[in-house]
Amino acid sequence: MQLSYPNGWGIIDTMRSILLIVSMLFAFLLSSGCTPWNNQTLTSTPPPVQNETALAEPTPTVTSEPLAALVNGEGILLTDFQTELARYNQALSGQAVMEGQPTPELIVLNEMIALVLLEQGAQEKGFTVTEEAVQQKLDDLSNQMGGPEQLNTWLASNGYSSDGIKKSLRLAITSAWMRDEIARSVPTTADQVHIRQILLLAEGNAQSLMQQIRAGADFATLAEQYDPITRGDLGWFPRGYLVQPKVEEAAFTLQPGGVSDVIHTDAGYHIIQVIERDANHPLTPDAYATLQHAALQQWIQDRIQASEIETYIQ
Repeated sequence: MQLSYPNGWGIIDTMRSILLIVSMLFAFLLSSGCTPWNNQTLTSTPPPVQNETALAEPTPTVTSEPLAALVNGEGILLTDFQTELARYNQALSGQAVMEGQPTPELIVLNEMIALVLLEQGAQEKGFTVTEEAVQQKLDDLSNQMGGPEQLNTWLASNGYSSDGIKKSLRLAITSAWMRDEIARSVPTTADQVHIRQILLLAEGNAQSLMQQIRAGADFATLAEQYDPITRGDLGWFPRGYLVQPKVEEAAFTLQPGGVSDVIHTDAGYHIIQVIERDANHPLTPDAYATLQHAALQQWIQDRIQASEIETYIQ
């Protein structure tokens, strides 16, 4: 199976979807004990692969234990994959599958591959997990569940053995450490623009307004007429932040005071004006988190390209 990552299925999208949380365990670890970013939970789920055809039964490898995948010489056991897939399907029980959503098999396998890549990255940087750290996480999980008895019940219902839960904890701790290393590498300032916009639903109205602006009408006054609350002010943002790439692209081609042509997007017809630009403007918490997500996405994509990954699920 070839790993490909089509446009529209970025890690940012998949990390924010509850459908891609493989188990409660990873959600617990990443939200409570592994250096959260700006109080936001982040999983290490990669975007799903392009092939959305249902996967056939796994083909065992010639190794002593059948593998689902081999990542830089490190195997993902077929039994571990099947167990994680069962947990995922259990979590999805009763939920409608979104149109265009890849199969659970692909989602889970990509999740597991990404975790291994993050773990390998952490190991290369010299990070190791002690047995004490694993036990502390297990104790924390027990306290959260309400005690050892409740924990054991939860583990049994989710298919975890004593060794299996410790293996999963070790992987989650290590991959979360690498995730946070990637996050910390993102600067807190960036080249940013401060813009205001006028957004209209009809092209004719937008073109008419554009003629007024070109004839000398004050942009700020017009923006306030169409949006009395914010006056069209979108604030500061860096590249890679807006959900409308066309608007963002136009903003970074203009000089302060410059006005764009009419920009057509799914949201309507935009006209923007750049108010200010700063090559090293402090990022807002939300923009900083967005760039951290993007950095993680890029890290995993780069890592995949530089890795030898074999999958044995067709």
